[in-house]
Amino acid sequence: MHEDFLERRLLNSRIRKGRYAVDFGGGYGRLTDILLNNFDHVFLVDYSIRNLLNAKKKLGSDRVTFIASDIRKQIILDNSIDFEICIRVFHHYPSISFINSITRTLVPHGEFIFNFNNVESPLFLLSLIKGIFKKDEKVLNPLKKEIQKIQVESGTRDIYFARLTSIINSIPGYMSIKGIEGYGLFHNSKFENVSTKLNLDKITNLELFLGKIDFLSRLFPDIFVFLEKNQYENITDLKEPTSIIVCSRCQGHLDYNGKNYKCESCGSIFPASDGIIDLR
Repeated sequence: MHEDFLERRLLNSRIRKGRYAVDFGGGYGRLTDILLNNFDHVFLVDYSIRNLLNAKKKLGSDRVTFIASDIRKQIILDNSIDFEICIRVFHHYPSISFINSITRTLVPHGEFIFNFNNVESPLFLLSLIKGIFKKDEKVLNPLKKEIQKIQVESGTRDIYFARLTSIINSIPGYMSIKGIEGYGLFHNSKFENVSTKLNLDKITNLELFLGKIDFLSRLFPDIFVFLEKNQYENITDLKEPTSIIVCSRCQGHLDYNGKNYKCESCGSIFPASDGIIDLR
């Protein structure tokens, strides 16, 4: 699939080696293996237990910690993660103000990559017009303020569109923007079928080139944002990967008793079974 191929190329070109990485909203581990190839340990966070079980089977590595949690809650200690991704996730939320709870877990110069649906892309409007003529009731309307839903593997999810300016305003001041690139020309528009008939590598090279051109990137339906933490703080240095996981309710320290995790601060108990820590 062109979209997967492009995202993998993009991440591989940006990634660097390090100690800890997190795949927020990583589902069944579609892109997690890229992190696993470059970091000592990876945390895969998703709300769905079914997704995590599939990811566990797919990845088959003891260097991955699987966590069931709402990504809007902080579940990892500050200043402990080198690299984070959140791909095809933010468009399921009406606001990304919770980005602070994600990025504060980064070490100084730690990096975060995410993407969102660009409401200002004319390609979404073209798809809408095409859908209206075909009387397609499922076509997405980027200008519609009411909640819209799309079909996903686990059922249906809300879908939202955003403007780049509102996304930028949601980014904490301690994060620097390293790049903004537009993609989605061949998988979110009438060109979708064309990409399957042409050489996949060549079509991806073309899109990667066009997406880096500033005035063009703002017109693409899918925008990637690359951030780096510029705030200096002491790096959290803990030996065991699970020691940087915190209570999703109060960010207190979690103590493992062989069956459950208990928060030393608020007393909340979180089950751990089938290799998954459930912080929901």
